Amino acid sequence: MNADRESNMGTKNDGFSLIELLVASAILVVIVLIMSAVFHQSNLAWDGGTRKAQGNMTARSLLGFMSREFSEAVADGNYLKFEFMSSSKIRFVSLSKRLEPGQRLAKRITYEHSGDSVYRTEQEMDTSANYGSWGSAPAGMVELATNIV
Repeated sequence: MNADRESNMGTKNDGFSLIELLVASAILVVIVLIMSAVFHQSNLAWDGGTRKAQGNMTARSLLGFMSREFSEAVADGNYLKFEFMSSSKIRFVSLSKRLEPGQRLAKRITYEHSGDSVYRTEQEMDTSANYGSWGSAPAGMVELATNIV
């Protein structure tokens, strides 16, 4: 009986074979690759959602600003005058802040969408010339927002 025990000791399998370790390692590598692909896709979705939310906030604030100015537009004759100069450019007349009691200057405001940006220019009425003439050059073009599609 003791001899049987000694002969079985040499063939007893106490660990994993090399093939079993390689198979387990391959399965682990596949699981890690799948999880990294899932993480990468979720990261892309998060970034896309963040960009979309920032774009919506920019558009909302820009449209709020523009609508406040549109509501201050003044009538030119019998109608409210908005000049749609092109599909990406609009111009209208508004009044500036009060200079003296009962006196305000007219200003011509232009919004333009060019490339991926929205610009605003303002031009005050020339009071030294005849009524209805505008200054020679706008006060300057101001970029209101970028990455606007």
